[in-house]
This record gives sequence, structure tokens and C-alpha cells, in this order.
Amino acid sequence: MPTHFEVFDLRPEYAVDRADLERRYLELSKATHPDRFVKATSSERLQALTRSQAVNDAYRVLKADVARGEYLLALEGRDVGAEGDKAVKADPELLMDMMERNEALADARAEGDHARARQLGDEAEAAKEAVWAEVVAAFQSPTWRTPAELEAQAQRLVKQRYLARLLEQLEGDG
Repeated sequence: MPTHFEVFDLRPEYAVDRADLERRYLELSKATHPDRFVKATSSERLQALTRSQAVNDAYRVLKADVARGEYLLALEGRDVGAEGDKAVKADPELLMDMMERNEALADARAEGDHARARQLGDEAEAAKEAVWAEVVAAFQSPTWRTPAELEAQAQRLVKQRYLARLLEQLEGDG
């Protein structure tokens, strides 16, 4: 099965020319759309549907910065979104930081301190942006595929996920 990058005949790199990706997507989407195979055999229609779904899945992942970064790491054996044994384990320091942030949020909510909750949200947003800047910079490094850098990048993306979840909780308060 081809990788998402192979679907679009792209090199597996973080930097993607969005206009080029969009152009390739539209071309492939048109060529593989199931409606073009209405009069084909059932086997050919199924193949067209499968190809069309692969094109759509690849595009969805590659157009999104975070998803593309996580996908690149998955290709290198570091699946940030995996569950169980295959999951990248969060650094204990990150877990402690997130526990403290969640406790502070729970305290602010219990006290009805909306200003403090907003402040915690602002701090989490700033941390998320800072981590993302580190992720992008690391992907630009020629050594990002070394084992140590892969692990560091995986931890950055795990932190990104934790902060995004915290921010989702805060949006629910809105």
C-alpha cells in the first residue's frame, strides 16, 4: 500500500507546497472519482472507490500541518496517535506539567474564577504555539530522522496533543 506521499508522488518531507498538493489532489480526485466508473465491472468500481478513498485520506493528512507531522513520525516508527504498546509514551515531566495545569483549571472552575481560567488558556495557547515552532524547526533540520531527534520530535507532538486537549476543555467553558 502506498504512503500518503506516494499517492501524490511527493517526497516524504514536512514542507509541502500547498498549491502543488491541491493541484495534484484535484487531478487525482477527478481521475479516480467513482462516478467515472459507473459502467465498469463491480471489481473495477471497487478498485476506483478504494483509490478515491486513498486519495482523499492522503490529502486530508498531508494538507494539515499537525497530521502531516504525526504521519511522518509514524512512517519512521513513532506513532504519536497509537494506543497501547505502540504508543509513544509521554515524558513524566510533561505528565506532571499537564496534571498541574488540569488541577489549576479545576480549581479555577470550582472557584468560579473565569479570569484565572482564561489566563490558564492563554498560557496553554502560548505553550502550544512555542512547541509547534519547535516542531517545525526540528522538521527543517537535516538530522530530524536520527533516533534521538525522532524521540524528541515525538515528545513535542505528544505535548502538542495534550495542550490541544486542554484548550478544547477550556473552549467547552466558553
